[in-house]
Amino acid sequence: EEKEKKAILTFIINEGKYVVINDVKVIPESFEIPEPEIKLLLGKPFSLEKINQVITAMKLGLMKNGYRDGKVLYQLKEKTLVLKVMTGKKYIVESFSISGDVISCYKKLKFNLPVPYSKKIIEKLKEQLLACYTEKGYPDASVKVKERIEENKEKKSVHLTISINPGKRCRFGYVLVDGLKRTRLKTIENLFILKPGNRYSRKKVVKQYTILSESRLFSKVNIDSFKTDGCISEIIMLKEGQRLHIKGFAGYGTDSGYVLNGLLSSTSPLGLGIKYSLFGNYRQKEGYDAVLRLTKPAFPSKDYEISYAIVKKEQIYESFTTDRIIYNFAISRSRLKHLKQTWGMEVAREKVTETSIKTEKNFVKRTIYYAQIYDRRNNVSNPSKGYMIGLKFSLSGCVLGGDTDYYMTKMKALYLLPLFRKTVLALRAGIGIMEPIRGSNIPVQDRFYLGGAESVRGYKYGTISPMDEKGNFIGGNAYGVLSVEERFNFKKNLQFALFYDSGNVFPQTKDFKLSLSDWYSSVGFGLRYITPVGPLRFDYGYKLKRIPGQGRGRIHISFGFPF
Repeated sequence: EEKEKKAILTFIINEGKYVVINDVKVIPESFEIPEPEIKLLLGKPFSLEKINQVITAMKLGLMKNGYRDGKVLYQLKEKTLVLKVMTGKKYIVESFSISGDVISCYKKLKFNLPVPYSKKIIEKLKEQLLACYTEKGYPDASVKVKERIEENKEKKSVHLTISINPGKRCRFGYVLVDGLKRTRLKTIENLFILKPGNRYSRKKVVKQYTILSESRLFSKVNIDSFKTDGCISEIIMLKEGQRLHIKGFAGYGTDSGYVLNGLLSSTSPLGLGIKYSLFGNYRQKEGYDAVLRLTKPAFPSKDYEISYAIVKKEQIYESFTTDRIIYNFAISRSRLKHLKQTWGMEVAREKVTETSIKTEKNFVKRTIYYAQIYDRRNNVSNPSKGYMIGLKFSLSGCVLGGDTDYYMTKMKALYLLPLFRKTVLALRAGIGIMEPIRGSNIPVQDRFYLGGAESVRGYKYGTISPMDEKGNFIGGNAYGVLSVEERFNFKKNLQFALFYDSGNVFPQTKDFKLSLSDWYSSVGFGLRYITPVGPLRFDYGYKLKRIPGQGRGRIHISFGFPF
């Protein structure tokens, strides 16, 4: 309606019938809709936007399987949504020809014909060829793909014509290093893999960056490339780590009492490309340890590093106290992206005090060991998905000498499964066995013990253990542990957890039983405050199987995830 200087618009809405979709049918029935798309529709009010979203997902599925001309139509019958799929003819890549391939990269193609045609297939084909050429020193290579289609009654045959323009082959020119102030370049030559005159490879540049970053000698690494006639020169800018770095914290834990923790580290203070660190940890009720460690990265070769450590440790158990001085030499390497392997040797002098257990009081122990960790978690300090598997094997004594002869194997596994919203289900399983050799006795301080904030919560530290006739906890030669924990992130930095822990220590490996009815178990809840380096943790565990002299439950206040 028009009035003076005004136009009045009146909208008349006929809502029609309100429809909730109770069923979804697809014609033909052989075509299935993915479960997430079904949930968008079933039991929900009719929504053209959501229907189009489902149709788009179905069309993408058709294209992935070679039906490039596929169509999906919808029809509403009462409360049933009918989706009719018209696939059209299938496009099949049956042959290809290639030109300009001067280094025969086509031989490395993972391209088995015939294959359904899709854009993803073409992009993957280009990526494989370009990766081959850049690896062989052709950084400016380009790939073009043209298609020729022949139609018959049942399908459409696709022939691909691939043209490669390799460009000019390049080699590494100058490799310059800048930014070193106290570290002598000669002492870290083992960290560099880029050599002037070698064939250019982008993959090598990325690996060079990784080696320098993971050496932990530098706080910043930057690599710039400069192209000249037939050469690509690299300038590597490095910023050395701190000459002196100090951090620590003080706290209180129910198992450990007052806790003081400190780390002092220095990056190449003498200019030798070695990282020095001094770590100290005092726990009022559990003892202390101090570790001096020297680490030389990428030595003796690029994939390895060596370390030497001196450890002074006191451990306070329920029935005894042990003092140790340990000298450790280890060599480690990273295999692939997630696997780390370590070979090491230890010499330890150990003394047992404050005990009525019938055992030797002084020991000299020599040990060789192998350990590996395969870690696919998305984060080390605060993981939310992925898994980790660890394995360690050690041999003490025998040809190495010392006062005891035995071998030990330990394995642990952790799996993190994201559930709805911000909930994570964490599973942990661990097992360990040790056996004496030639009738030797395994020292009481080396045996297995469970209980405490990191194993079976609700029990006092080290009290899940076989006992002697005097009631002393003397440890065992085998153990098993199992945990299930559900973690709820209800605030940005706050997490609530429900858990079940179970485990037992057995006198001999032959006594090991998998029956959880024979294990010590607990249920409980926890509250965590998440920090960038891990959570501050409060847990309460309720014992399902009691230990004489201990109450029904126990509070644990500690730092870090229990597993």
